[in-house]
Amino acid sequence: IMKLPALRSILQCIVLLLLMILVLKMSGLLRTSPSDVPTATERFHDVSSDNAPDLYEYYGKDVKTGISTSKRSFTLNGKAIRILSGSLHYFRVHPNLWKDRIRKLRAAGLNTIDTYVPWNLHEPKKDQFDFGTGNDPMSDFLNLAKFIDLVKEEKMFLILRPGPYICAEWEFGGLPSWLLRDPTMKVRSSHPYFLQRAVKYLVKVAALVTQYQFSEKFGVQPIIMVAVENEYGHLKHSDTPYLEAIKNTLLNNGLQMAMLFTADSVARTGEYGVTPGVFQAATGKHRWKAEFDALAVKQPEEPYFLAEYWPGWFDHWGEPFHHVDSVEFTINMVRDILEHEGASINLYMFHGGTNFGFFNGANLLNFGKVYKPTTTSYDYNAPLDENGEYTPKYWALKQLLQQYNKNPEIFVPEPPMSKDTAEFPAVLMNEVLELKYLLEQSKYIASEDVLGNYMESLEWNSGNGQSYGFTYYQLTSRVELESNSRIEFTGRVNDIAYVLVNGNMITKKPNCEDDFSQTPGYWAVEHPTFYPGGLQAQASDIGILVENTGRNNYGYNHQDFEQQKGLGNGSVLLDDQRLTGWNIYPMEFKKDWLDSLKGWRKRLEGQRFSGPVLLKGTFIITTPRDTYLDMNVPGEGSWEKGVVFVNGFNLGRYWRIGPQQCLYIPRPLLREGKNEIVIFELYSPSVRIHFSKKAKFTKLQTESSSSYTWLYLLVALPLLLIVIFNMRFSNKRLTHLVSAGGIFALTKRMFRL
Repeated sequence: IMKLPALRSILQCIVLLLLMILVLKMSGLLRTSPSDVPTATERFHDVSSDNAPDLYEYYGKDVKTGISTSKRSFTLNGKAIRILSGSLHYFRVHPNLWKDRIRKLRAAGLNTIDTYVPWNLHEPKKDQFDFGTGNDPMSDFLNLAKFIDLVKEEKMFLILRPGPYICAEWEFGGLPSWLLRDPTMKVRSSHPYFLQRAVKYLVKVAALVTQYQFSEKFGVQPIIMVAVENEYGHLKHSDTPYLEAIKNTLLNNGLQMAMLFTADSVARTGEYGVTPGVFQAATGKHRWKAEFDALAVKQPEEPYFLAEYWPGWFDHWGEPFHHVDSVEFTINMVRDILEHEGASINLYMFHGGTNFGFFNGANLLNFGKVYKPTTTSYDYNAPLDENGEYTPKYWALKQLLQQYNKNPEIFVPEPPMSKDTAEFPAVLMNEVLELKYLLEQSKYIASEDVLGNYMESLEWNSGNGQSYGFTYYQLTSRVELESNSRIEFTGRVNDIAYVLVNGNMITKKPNCEDDFSQTPGYWAVEHPTFYPGGLQAQASDIGILVENTGRNNYGYNHQDFEQQKGLGNGSVLLDDQRLTGWNIYPMEFKKDWLDSLKGWRKRLEGQRFSGPVLLKGTFIITTPRDTYLDMNVPGEGSWEKGVVFVNGFNLGRYWRIGPQQCLYIPRPLLREGKNEIVIFELYSPSVRIHFSKKAKFTKLQTESSSSYTWLYLLVALPLLLIVIFNMRFSNKRLTHLVSAGGIFALTKRMFRL
C-alpha cells in the first residue's frame, strides 16, 4: 500500500487526524460541553416541587446525631448527605446584603455555606472584642450571630472556619497585627504568648456559636463542621502541640457536636498538618484527583471532601490581567469531582465580595523575595460577582447541581430578582486639604531615629501599635542639599516609601509589575537610593510617607509571617550621614479622624495639585443603588493611586496599574440626599470622579479547557513530525514507528534536518 502515492497520502491523513483527535481529547476541547446556559425566562424557574421538603425538614426530624461518616459517605442525623457548599465571607459583604447573597447560594442548589472568622477584625485591640457591637464602620459587618441566624432562616448548613489563621487573601491571614509587638513572636505555633492569645480568641468564638450546632442537644441548627486552623500542612512544619491545643480548645468549649476537620493540599503536604482524630479534607483545582488519591490512602473508609475548589482566582496589583475561569472549564471540573465516588465539594469562592478598607492581604513568593499585594476587589471570577450579580457560571452550576438535589428531592427556592446598578453623574472634587495641613491636625511620636519604629511597635492605639494605613516620617530639622545629594535607606521598605523633598514627590511611579523590582521606594529594592536633583535648596524638608499595602496572608515557612511594616529595619542617610530627629505620624484614616479634619479650601477651576493630598466632593441622589467608582476614565477622570472613602467608610485602595479599575459601592453605604466622597491621592489627583454600572479590568486571562493545550502540543508535535518524516523518507517504517528504537532514530533524523 505504501508504494501507492494516493493511498499513502490518505493513510497519512488518517494517522494525522487520529493524533490530533488524541491531542484535543487530552486537552479537553472535545469533551462534552455543558448544556447551554438557561435563557432569561428559565433562570427564575426551578425544577424542584413545591411539596418537596426543605433541608431542615428532611434531615431535622427527631434529631439524634449530627454529621458523621459511613463508608465513603457523610450522614446527617443518620441520613446520607452530599455536602454541596459555597464560600461566602460575611466580613466581605455589607450586612444588609447578607440575606440576598445567602438566598442566591441556596437557589443555586447548594445546601451549605462556608465562612472564615477573621481574628483581626473581631479583636482589633488586645482584649477588645467586637462581634457587631463596636463603633467602627466595620463593626456592622462583624455580627456573626446575625449571619448564622440568616443562614438558619434560609434552612442551610454552615461550615465554620475560625482559624486562628485563615489565609483568605485577608490582611495577615486574619491574625491581629498587635501580636508582632512581641519581638520573639512566632505565629501559628506553640509559642506561649501566641497560643495564649489564640486560645482566648477561640473561647470567645466558641461561646458565641456553640448553640448553633446541629445536634441532639440543640436540635436543627446550621453548624455541621468546624475547621482546625487552616492549611497548616503548607508550612511543612510539625508542631503537634499547637494543633492539639487548637483542637482541644474547640472541643473543651462546646464544639464537640460538630465535625472537626483540617483542609490541606494533602498530596503535597503529606503528614504535615495532620491532627490525630480530626477528619482530613483536601484543597485544589487541577490536581483534585491526586488529592483524592492521597486521601484514599490516609482515610480509606472516609468520604472525599474537597474543602476548596477554586472556580476562579484572585488578583494582585500590577498583574497584567484579571483571572478568569471559563464556564465550560468550571462545569467540567465540578462534574468530574462530584462523580468521583459521591465526593462532596465547597466552591471557594461562590461569592467573593470586597476587601474593604486596608484589609487586603498579600503573598510572599520566591522565599520572601517577591511581594504581591492583593487587590481591593475579591471578585474571584466567582459565580456571583463582586456586587452579588448572577454570572453565566452561576446559571450553569445551578443547572449542573439540579441533578444532585433529586435523590432525595429537596426543595430549592427560586433565585431573587436582580437589582439594577446605577451610573450617577460625575462628582466634582472641589475641596482640597494638602498634606502639611493634614499633619498639623494629627498626633505624632517623636523619635531620634526611624530604626526600630515599625508601625506595629509605635506607642499607638492604647499600646496596640498601628495596624493599617500609612505612616509619615518627618525630619524635624531642615537639611542642605547639593545637586548630587542622595537620600538612602539602609534597610528594606515595607511596603512603599513616598519620599518628599520640600513637598515634592521623588518616588517614581511604576508602570507595570516588572517595575516593582527596579523602582526605589518599592518593596523589592533593598537599600533604595533617591536623588533629589533639581529640588535642592539651602534648607530642605524631608518627609517619607510609608504605605502598608497588606501583610502576607500565606507562607511556606514561619519567616514569611515576620512582616512588620514601615521603616523600622534601617536608618535614613543623607550623603552617608545618618539623619536624626523625626516626628512619626500614624495615619490610619479612621472615620472620626477624617470627620474632624478642618481647613478644607475650595479648589479653583483648572487648579492642579500634586500628591499626597486629600480631596472632597459631594453628590445628591434620590435612590441609593449599587454602583462602581471608575478610577480610570480617559482624560480628566483618571486617578493614579490612593484610597477612597464614601460617607466616612473606607472602600479600599485603587491603583491605575490595575488590573482592577473600579471600586464597588454597595447601596447601603449611600443615602438619599447628600453623599460625600473623600479621596487620598498619592500622585496626581484628577478633577472629577466618575461612576460606572459595572466593574472594569485592564485585561482578562481566561483559563478554559484549552489552557494547557500548549503543554500537550509540546508532547504531540514531535509525534506528528515523526509520522510525517517517517512516511516521507521510508515506505517500510510505518510499523517500525511503534518501536522505541524507531522513534529515537527518527527523532535524531528530525534534529539533523
